Amino acid sequence: MNRRLLFLMLFAFFAFVAWTQAQSVTVSGTVVGKDDGQPVIGANIVIKGTTTGTVSDVDGHFRLTAPRPGATLVISFVGYRTKEVPATASMHIELETDATQLGEVQVVVAYGQQKRRELTGAIGSIDAASIRETPATSLEQTLSGRVSGVQVTQASGAPGGAVVVNIRGTSSISAGNEPLYVVDGMPILSADFSQKAGYQGNTLSGVADINPADIASVEVLKDASAAALYGSRASNGVVLITTKRGSSGRTRVTLDSYVGVQNLWRKLQFLPTAEHVAARNEAINNYNTSLGLSSADATYKKPVAAAQEGADTDWIDAITRTALHTNHQLALSGGTDQTQFYASLGYYDQQGVMKKTDYTRYNLRTNLTNRISRTVKISADIALSSATTNRATGDGNLYSPWINALSASPDYAVRTASGSFGSINASKYNPVALIDEQEQVTRKYRAIVGLKTTWNILPELRYNLDLGGDYIFMHETGVFPRGTIRGARSNGDVHDLRGFSFSNLAEHTLDYFHQWDKLALKALLGYSYQKTTLDNNFVRGTNFVSPMLKYINSAGSVTEGSSSLSEYALQSLFGRVNLNYADRYLLEASLRSDASSKFAPGRRVGYFPAASLGWIVSEEGFFPKTKSVSDLKLRVAVGYTGNQEGIGYYDYFNTYRASDVAYIGQSGL
Repeated sequence: MNRRLLFLMLFAFFAFVAWTQAQSVTVSGTVVGKDDGQPVIGANIVIKGTTTGTVSDVDGHFRLTAPRPGATLVISFVGYRTKEVPATASMHIELETDATQLGEVQVVVAYGQQKRRELTGAIGSIDAASIRETPATSLEQTLSGRVSGVQVTQASGAPGGAVVVNIRGTSSISAGNEPLYVVDGMPILSADFSQKAGYQGNTLSGVADINPADIASVEVLKDASAAALYGSRASNGVVLITTKRGSSGRTRVTLDSYVGVQNLWRKLQFLPTAEHVAARNEAINNYNTSLGLSSADATYKKPVAAAQEGADTDWIDAITRTALHTNHQLALSGGTDQTQFYASLGYYDQQGVMKKTDYTRYNLRTNLTNRISRTVKISADIALSSATTNRATGDGNLYSPWINALSASPDYAVRTASGSFGSINASKYNPVALIDEQEQVTRKYRAIVGLKTTWNILPELRYNLDLGGDYIFMHETGVFPRGTIRGARSNGDVHDLRGFSFSNLAEHTLDYFHQWDKLALKALLGYSYQKTTLDNNFVRGTNFVSPMLKYINSAGSVTEGSSSLSEYALQSLFGRVNLNYADRYLLEASLRSDASSKFAPGRRVGYFPAASLGWIVSEEGFFPKTKSVSDLKLRVAVGYTGNQEGIGYYDYFNTYRASDVAYIGQSGL
């Protein structure tokens, strides 16, 4: 009897388990915005009445197990209306924008975050979904056309070339006009540190090493009140970059790839040889006829023939190509309530439209956050990059392939019958030879690291310690073998340039928040110290016995050499106060003091105050509640900023430079 009862109980148990499993259903789908159709990243999908749920990934996808078909899913995300739908195996969910919630979205500001509705300064924002819409080589290109008041201009068509960013116009004639770039709280080096001459106009982007696929959001501080907390570096605006981080939940794997092509947008059309010769002879005939000249006259010009019989070269076609554009990104993110991680590996390759030019970049990023106790949290960020750029001589140079291609005649062949490069019309060089015979390579290795500790001393008081570093090693080579156009005069000419650029940061900040009935106070107090070092070396060798040799130790003569070390430091104190009364009257005031070693002793300290007021009119009782205007805010702001970025490290000195001109065996000044 007992055995029979036990058997029946086990049978009932397994039948119940089988029944419940049969009732459960796997649900997967995509969450997008109804207005734009873009994926909603991080939307919460929860089974109603339970704590079971998940979040959408970077493509808006989600997957979970519901207890039964038809179970109600609750989908929510800040800025969108919460939606409830019955669960099905495959789902496509569209969320409607909720204008009343958009003001609750947190926006990154200088040294912190604020709700959008509480902002009193001019700040533009770009999220990860917008960045993914258009393939971009560099961070600057992600800003193009997405933030009002920001002008983005491609300074060079070369792969990895510089991009000029102006925020609300230019602020200086002789100093710099580029904004300050801050990555996860670290003001990074954004200049082109190339030393080699000859690339006129074809400069490199200083922030192309940052992988746009790793960016979670970009905020642009446009006016003085928003940017003044960065003091002497803020007159051209500030670009705040926040990279992606992991969140608690299952590990998510994302693979993003694309391949494209690039061509000349508009190709100049040149005459073929027959028409070119005919046009020249027509001009000669017009000249002779207009002056009444005959073949007996000394100034008579004779008709011309093609310089090389059978030659018909389109020199633009000879130096250009259809270029491939490739990007691959693999990312993993996830974690627990205690530890979250984000890791990515990226590969980017951009061929230049001009042959033998290209830009290749490898990226590795890890962002790790760990809560070591109830009050202490530590974050460690490491971003490594390796970039190689094959470059061409700039357009302002005698040896520019592009300039020579524009002026070369079509009646010259690229190569002679023996296979060597042919010569072309006087004072011009063979454009194809200028590309093929030389090697101009820039290799750049970079590490941006950060370590942040947050200590919640009290529920209303928090201490932050930020340690960061930006480390760049750049190696440039220019190899012009003997027998080539540029190396012929010196029997080979090799340039080797190496530069080390280091920037270290230490910041301490205190955040305080308190609420008194209708009045909310937020305060910030901080100290910052940043030191930057540039260490450059250059050597040039000539007289190589073989065109195969391209290193300085093989040179018969070392004709030039130099080295330099430059350092500067910036020490700062800053503070900010935000007041919010009744969620409609806003006040922000800030002050920063910068002491910069770029200025002479006694003149190194500058003060940069700012203040702004905001009034959320739509919260007043007299404001009409209409669909056409759901939120209205008036604001006024004033601030004072500086521009030390375009100033040399030692410009306040009267400096002297050694000369290679000797007098009685001694170099002069």
